[in-house]
Amino acid sequence: RILAIDQKSGDIQDLIGTELRLSGYYDKVRRKEAFQHAASAYKLAEESGNDVGLLQACDLLISSFQTTSENDECKAMLDQAMAKAIQRGVPSELAKFHDRFGRFHVRAEKYDDAIKQFQLGLVALNYTVPSDNPATGNAKADKYLAELLLDMGQCYRAQHDTAGALMHLAECERLIKANPEVRVVPW
Repeated sequence: RILAIDQKSGDIQDLIGTELRLSGYYDKVRRKEAFQHAASAYKLAEESGNDVGLLQACDLLISSFQTTSENDECKAMLDQAMAKAIQRGVPSELAKFHDRFGRFHVRAEKYDDAIKQFQLGLVALNYTVPSDNPATGNAKADKYLAELLLDMGQCYRAQHDTAGALMHLAECERLIKANPEVRVVPW
């Protein structure tokens, strides 16, 4: 009912918010409507220039596309969102989109492509994980850095690369312990 009210009212920002909430609810119960609402929110956010809504819609697109057969549509929207992030040039946004693109590839079991995206995200934050001693990394409190490290570690784990997984997961853990305000929830 709220969606119908927002559609009639003409308030695009309220409509985006409702589409995002509906997508989140449907995603929790793994229903294909999650992707449809995320795609709708994405298109509305893109048309209205709502970059925050665009970013939120991308997160929901990635988490929900597996319940549909919308692989190509999801990738096309991610490509557009990445182009927008590159145009804006905000390092944290670039890192987030590279992380989300990496997650997209992990879910498709394209681990090499995922690692490339995660590495590009680390580069956007001007960060490298030292190979010999993760605790010497140049980490600062950043949610997207922690997410990249966690996701990269999980990707290496999926590939049965124990050394790569441990290095990235240990660095994520060190970053979170050193900066308790950084919260990361494994996906």
